[in-house]
Amino acid sequence: MIVISTLLTAWGDSRGFIYGSNAWNKGVLDLTNGIKSVLGFAIGAVGFVIMVKYLNELKIKTPELTTLFWFVATIIFVAFGSRQLFSWPLIDKIVAFLVVIGLGFLSFRNGG
Repeated sequence: MIVISTLLTAWGDSRGFIYGSNAWNKGVLDLTNGIKSVLGFAIGAVGFVIMVKYLNELKIKTPELTTLFWFVATIIFVAFGSRQLFSWPLIDKIVAFLVVIGLGFLSFRNGG
């Protein structure tokens, strides 16, 4: 259930970020993208609460670690969902990977 709920929260929030970034066009709200963004975040919030329940059962209770699972999965969904990742130069992909690893390291060391 941890994997399923993590994927649910990450997918929902990634939709929220992707549609939210397109919700304003020249200062005018695109209601369709705005609503899709809000719904994505709603799905993500529900998934996050479910994910935390199962992480707590494994004695993973710190906000740093619960957020780490969410963050890594969400950034992967955003990167692939926006399709921008595929046009990044190799060095940018490597740096992004190292940043995610670094955030995981810091979260684990300071919150775990």
